[in-house]
Amino acid sequence: MDAREARLHGTAFAFDRRLGLFLEGIEDRTLPSSTIALPFASPQGNVPTYASAYVLAPRRVVDISRSAEADFTAGAPRPALPGIAIAVPFGELSRAH
Repeated sequence: MDAREARLHGTAFAFDRRLGLFLEGIEDRTLPSSTIALPFASPQGNVPTYASAYVLAPRRVVDISRSAEADFTAGAPRPALPGIAIAVPFGELSRAH
């Protein structure tokens, strides 16, 4: 397995392997200069926030309350009109503006 795949399947994501695949999907569909708002990101920091910042770097990760600063929001899939959201593993990604 290559280094990228090992990162997602190794001990760094033992706490939530689905999160690694979710973040990889976001990484694949956004530019490195993007800012991503995530509903589980915490300004105080927590394991999912640190893991997200690591995988999505150099993208900026913010909590959902700061979505006005974000290019994209990502989270659990929800009913939406076709074309509004982009499916990623275990979630969706949509333009924030």
